[in-house]
Amino acid sequence: VVLMRLGSGLRVVIVEDHPIFREGLRQILTQSGAAEVIHLASSVEEALPVFLNSRPDVGVVDLGLPGESGVSLIRKAKKANCQTAFLVVTTFDGDEDIYQALSAGAAGYLPKDCATTELIHAVQAVSAGKRYLGSEIKNELAANFPRPDLTDREKDVLHFLSKGLKNREIGAQLQISELTVKVHIQNLLSKLDAQDRTHALRLALERGFVHLDDRYPRA
Repeated sequence: VVLMRLGSGLRVVIVEDHPIFREGLRQILTQSGAAEVIHLASSVEEALPVFLNSRPDVGVVDLGLPGESGVSLIRKAKKANCQTAFLVVTTFDGDEDIYQALSAGAAGYLPKDCATTELIHAVQAVSAGKRYLGSEIKNELAANFPRPDLTDREKDVLHFLSKGLKNREIGAQLQISELTVKVHIQNLLSKLDAQDRTHALRLALERGFVHLDDRYPRA
């Protein structure tokens, strides 16, 4: 594989909890001359102070981090007026995953199976103030437009559906009535164009409205 040399000067922080993939990203960026990787982190707790204190040019961030998600990291950094350009590189490929990352302030989004040259192009683009979306990402967004607008409470209900809870149990967790839970589920069926609650959950998982390892309450 021939890697483009972009010149030195770009300072990058990589946030990825899988050591082998994290090291692979570091080697691609450093050996190509694309950037200087100044820090490797595996969680939001570890990474956020680095972004706020070191102010790197680019943050390459996975979404599926332990504890808080990559979206939470990007949102918190941007709220603190961090000027770092964030490039998401992740296995999360649902249109809602993409939408949430871009809404939080990500400038780019790539799947983890992207080519090394595309990764470098993306780092170059976001560092220059441009948006970079892989072709698969663009197709995913286009295929699921318009996007259903789920409320936070509907996402809470989905979370507990993914844990196998019944309506009464969901109501107890959320401190709402069983009837209110049924109303939320009916709204979810309509918005997701689902046949039943099982179908709605499957669609929500595929599109990234909920993940099996999500925490409650959300960060």
